[in-house]
Amino acid sequence: MEEYIELFKLYPEQFPRGYFKHLKSSLQEHINKNTLIYNNGVLITWKIYKNKTKKYKRGDVKLCHFINKQPGNNQATIAMNSFLQTYPNLKLEVRNNNIRALKFYKKCGFTKINDIFFGKLFPGQVMERIC
Repeated sequence: MEEYIELFKLYPEQFPRGYFKHLKSSLQEHINKNTLIYNNGVLITWKIYKNKTKKYKRGDVKLCHFINKQPGNNQATIAMNSFLQTYPNLKLEVRNNNIRALKFYKKCGFTKINDIFFGKLFPGQVMERIC
């Protein structure tokens, strides 16, 4: 668990201190539900919606976390391609200041479908990939 939390600490602009308040319990929930993969320094968590919400419909798969321990080593691309074989239609939320992630997701075929805010201060977007 601590190894996973350390990954988030590598990106303080994306995951400020307040983010860690519930991170451990969130990761534990993903472990319990078998919705966490950690391989070759890349951590992936996701959620499959069982009920309709304002942003998601029943059956939507949302990529919750996608973190690479060593950016630029091609492991993120390998992990994403592998993940997309199981879940080719995905949605995700990303902050607009996370330029590297935005470029990566666009390269992987995601497109912006909506604007959102993380809290009141951080603009972002919902992105989707449909095959």
